[in-house]
Amino acid sequence: MRRFATVVLAVSLYASFRSVPAASAQVSLPLPAPPQAVLVHTRAELLTALKNATNTTIYVADDAVIDLTGLHDLPLNEGITLMSGRRGVKRGGLIYKNDFEGGRLFAVKGNNVRVRGLRLRGPSGLPDEKNDGVAAIAIRADRYRGLEVTDNEFYHWTHAGVAVRGNYGVDGQVFKRMYKTEARQIYVARNYMHHNVRDNLGYGVVVSGGSYATIEGNVFDYNRHAIASDGSPHTGYIARYNYVLEGGHCQDGWWFTCYYNQHFDVHGSEKDGYGGVGGEYFDISSNTFRGEQGFAGVKVRPVLMVRGDPTEGLYFRANVMVHEPGQDIDLNNGGLPLYEGFEHVFRGPNTYRTDLSKDIATGDFDGDGRQDVFLANGTAWFYSSGGITEWRFLRANTTRLSALRFGDFDGDGRTDVFTQSGTRWLYSPGGRRAWTPLAQIPIGFYPLASYRFGDFDGDGRTDLMRADGRYWYVSWSGRADWQILKKSGYQVDAIRLGDFDGNGATDVFSLTGGHWSWASGGSGPWTKLNDQLTTAVSGLVFADFDGNGRTDIAQRTDDGWRYARDGRGAWQSLRTFAADDEFKNLRAMLVANFDGRPGADALAWGPRNRFAIWSRPAGPAFIGRGPSMR
Repeated sequence: MRRFATVVLAVSLYASFRSVPAASAQVSLPLPAPPQAVLVHTRAELLTALKNATNTTIYVADDAVIDLTGLHDLPLNEGITLMSGRRGVKRGGLIYKNDFEGGRLFAVKGNNVRVRGLRLRGPSGLPDEKNDGVAAIAIRADRYRGLEVTDNEFYHWTHAGVAVRGNYGVDGQVFKRMYKTEARQIYVARNYMHHNVRDNLGYGVVVSGGSYATIEGNVFDYNRHAIASDGSPHTGYIARYNYVLEGGHCQDGWWFTCYYNQHFDVHGSEKDGYGGVGGEYFDISSNTFRGEQGFAGVKVRPVLMVRGDPTEGLYFRANVMVHEPGQDIDLNNGGLPLYEGFEHVFRGPNTYRTDLSKDIATGDFDGDGRQDVFLANGTAWFYSSGGITEWRFLRANTTRLSALRFGDFDGDGRTDVFTQSGTRWLYSPGGRRAWTPLAQIPIGFYPLASYRFGDFDGDGRTDLMRADGRYWYVSWSGRADWQILKKSGYQVDAIRLGDFDGNGATDVFSLTGGHWSWASGGSGPWTKLNDQLTTAVSGLVFADFDGNGRTDIAQRTDDGWRYARDGRGAWQSLRTFAADDEFKNLRAMLVANFDGRPGADALAWGPRNRFAIWSRPAGPAFIGRGPSMR
């Protein structure tokens, strides 16, 4: 039944949005500890493993909580991989520091260092300028290269999650710069960076002193600046496919006089960071931005502030944002005569006034057996594991939800993403890999909305079904030509899919002969399932609510939800609610197994833009889950 929820429910609820052409990029999941890794659980074990280590993998146990308070500049030497198992609903091992001494917790001291799948917590999530700035990871890019920081969570760092600096302006040293072509040598990707908010510091990622970084597929929320640059010559960053949420601290005043800091920042080289040179080269492309806070007398929170003119260029293009045109970039050099003199800032084309935060569906994208929440935000695909975790990057792709469907087309137990392009069916395995053709033979193609998706032969692969008013047709696994499945005059709008006998194959439901009826595997004869408890199929929801492996049929009433178990017998109460309950419309929710326990759950948007989830064993209440999904 879990596979059926993946294939059908996600696509039946969301099919009315516009689509745009697609791009692609491939990513990987965090992995379990390699056999040769040094496994650590405690502070002492970690310090021992780090001491003089090179070319070693250090795996922080998934349940470890390691206090490094009082320590700083712990070396990450040549070839070190420091990792944990942040994957699915597992959060990974936690390393934290509660003091402000030393400026940084980990200092990169060699080439080809990897930090992956960890939680890294700093000393404060408050914007108190009295606190010293502390970074989780710092690297001197004039000395070391090959740093990859991926799939981690960074929070409460008063300087930055990742601080990259060169030696421009360092007294007594010969300046050694990076070039923009080397930006991939410092790679910060697929991390969750939030609540790094100290006034005048507080960044997710900061580059300075003639350094570069490539920053891709991260989720940023409630940082003072998600990404910042100090404006030094020969400095810049490439930021792509990031999802920047609306959290933030309103600074310098009460609610009616304070302001929200820009998401991305480029300093100038003159006094207080305004005016003069604004670094060298910046490519800010294909990111999605929320958070345009502003009210009477207070400026709208910009996506980007540029305080000095980059010597080579700043390119802000192909981004999707909720902002109005003209509210995205603030060119601000502090009122100096050069205020109108930004000659190297290039905008567009971009997409404005666009909020796709509710373009969501379901599927199991990490293979843990739970259904996840899928998001197509206009520049990339993300997922929240089990509807509990923050958004996590799947791949760069601009295809919107209306042009997507979901199923397991290769039988590996993970949900794939399907689309139709011209006369080709394409799928992205696991939603992570590039589009791959499904059918290798000529097939008649029809509108995407005319297809239904299910596993009609029970082989573990998703099939496509269509109807023409005379017959139902099936393409097995989307790889075979259309074959007649059953003679029937019912079009796809008059049928629903489920597994009513528990054999793992998809059956077809409709109203026939004055009954609720079903056709086993879509090919069997119409058989009475139940009395006709409704006169239409449009108000019904199909899911296995009781966890017995068979599809139940549910319906909203004035005071609750009711269901016919296995589609048979009389209505039974499923959930009751009060008149002022905000979670009434079952058909507007995602219905799938999110918590891994037997039985389908219902997921809705809750207060403060968070997911709220109901499960039958827990009673009638919806429970807020996970961090803010702003």
